[in-house]
Amino acid sequence: MGLNYLKGIILLGCFLVFFAFSCRACAGDRTAGLNKRIAIGTAVLGKDRQIGFVGRILDQYDDPVAGGRVTTQIGRFSLVAPLFRGVKTIEVLSNQNGFFRIKNVRGADLYIKEIEKDGFEYLRCQNPVDSFDYAGAEGVAFLPDLDNPVIFRMRKKLQHRTFLFWNRDWGLGINRDGSGEDRAYDFVEQKRTRPADSPPKKNWSEHCDLRYRATYDETLGEWEVVFTTCGAGSGIFASDEELYEAPEGEYRDEWSFMARDMDLPEDHFLYVKSRTPSIYSRVEITDIRVTREHVRIYGSSTTNPYGDRVLDSVDFPPYSTEPEIERIYQVGDRLEEEAKAALREGRLPPRPKIMALIEAAKRGEE
Repeated sequence: MGLNYLKGIILLGCFLVFFAFSCRACAGDRTAGLNKRIAIGTAVLGKDRQIGFVGRILDQYDDPVAGGRVTTQIGRFSLVAPLFRGVKTIEVLSNQNGFFRIKNVRGADLYIKEIEKDGFEYLRCQNPVDSFDYAGAEGVAFLPDLDNPVIFRMRKKLQHRTFLFWNRDWGLGINRDGSGEDRAYDFVEQKRTRPADSPPKKNWSEHCDLRYRATYDETLGEWEVVFTTCGAGSGIFASDEELYEAPEGEYRDEWSFMARDMDLPEDHFLYVKSRTPSIYSRVEITDIRVTREHVRIYGSSTTNPYGDRVLDSVDFPPYSTEPEIERIYQVGDRLEEEAKAALREGRLPPRPKIMALIEAAKRGEE
């Protein structure tokens, strides 16, 4: 029997004795409530187990990630927490081979809250299993195998990251009365492209990066969505993978799928090569809503305005009102305006030395 377990039993005993004397004069309802809390506390204490956990962090190339800071939360019995259930946070670092270990702590479950390291990204979608139930509260209890660590993935960011245009609210919508009509979108201005037979409007762009249409089949009651290119040298590459460097070749003129409600196509990442000179974009389709009357496609878009295929962004610090952070964001605002001005004129903006600009902004230099 472990020392921590004995300590827990002694503390629980003291707790029960204290309340037995202090509540002797209480009414029946209050006594019943106390008894219920005692029963819950005893049950929670009984679920605590000796936590043994070994994990390993690997990047997308199967290389170990050393120095990854792993933040874990251990759910366990506590005298002071509501309903006797508390959380203990433990941080550990992975060693040179990517291994990390949690030991010498009791609890009922373990949760991997975050894994952090400069130059790397921890993606929850690549690590769907991050909770481990040692008490079997939700089924079969987790049995650690210390000789076979649990693998966690981090994405190693590219060395030559750059400034990108982001649109996290990208989306397309077509109603039934617009079935079969060609439309187009500008990833730089983040606007619809003006139709050829329409007069200029402020909310329309004059440039095209991607054409699209959705056609409703009256007989089958289905929508077909078609994406096409915007001219010579353009292309579309559909994939089921999120790439941080656009493909070099194998682009085609058209890609289509049958739109079904809340059902993503297998290839839900589109890599788009557009304009002359060329720029590259990545579109992720995250949701599709379909009725007989309309189809709605939701997602995000990322565009590199400098003509290379890199789709990995330089890290900007979290939003803050601190002067240093504000100056760094002003760098991003200036780069965006300079890039848009150049692309409106049909030329590529000069590639910035973005890290040097950020460091200068930190020092308060222009």
